[in-house]
Amino acid sequence: MTIALSPDTGQLARLTSGALSMVVSFLCVQLLAKHRLHELADSIWLQEFERARGLPEVHAPAAMRCQAAGIPSKGLVKLRSHRVWTVGLAVFGLVGLGVAVAAVVRP
Repeated sequence: MTIALSPDTGQLARLTSGALSMVVSFLCVQLLAKHRLHELADSIWLQEFERARGLPEVHAPAAMRCQAAGIPSKGLVKLRSHRVWTVGLAVFGLVGLGVAVAAVVRP
């Protein structure tokens, strides 16, 4: 953003930095979503594995474990981190898009 918003930066540099921030934001959101999906799948698989073998169920999804333990979710903790990060990264990407568009519109 320093490059993109500096008044001394050329149009190509502003366009490139805005586009790169957009691409990196997309890559981060995709990676976060994939890790979340795999974490959930592993958690469910482990829970079923434990249940099928009569073991204590220690690998239930985190929200279920907190609920079972009577731990309330309050304030910021109530928000799901993957959603907060996805929104934050999307905003960062949209700002990058805005910088890239501004670089083209206002050379």
